[in-house]
Amino acid sequence: MHLTPRLVFFLVLPPLLWAGNAVVGRLAIGSMDPLWLNAVRWMLAFVLLLPLGWRALGTLAARAQIRARWTHLAVLGLIGVGAYNALQYMALRTSTPLNVTLIASSAPVWMMLIGAEYLYTLRLAGGQTVLALVPSHHDHDVGQWIGIRPAVDHVVPFAPVPPA
Repeated sequence: MHLTPRLVFFLVLPPLLWAGNAVVGRLAIGSMDPLWLNAVRWMLAFVLLLPLGWRALGTLAARAQIRARWTHLAVLGLIGVGAYNALQYMALRTSTPLNVTLIASSAPVWMMLIGAEYLYTLRLAGGQTVLALVPSHHDHDVGQWIGIRPAVDHVVPFAPVPPA
């Protein structure tokens, strides 16, 4: 595979949009409240993306799935997208776009490290602890081989079946 101009464009576009969001946010913070800026941004995104996703949302089955999960989707949207961007715009009142972007880009690493330390530490029956990068709610012995199977909402470790 070689780099075509179109591929380079699509590889460069997301970082430019991400950095541009911080720069435009810094410029706009002087004239509007960060929470209002966040609301306007997401209303604009909704209006622009709705025609693209209408076919996927246009079926009765798709709308029924959304109605069945609307509270879950609303909480994820408010915390995962709304709060993240609102806090980013609030940070832009006192910091530069470069600092805000560098801190924001390190967030996945911090989430993994903090999650591994506090959420994904296995407490074994013998009193030992094992640091895991995936969650587990089962008792395992030290040295025990486990298999990992992704489930709908979490990862399930299980004792692997020995080959026949």
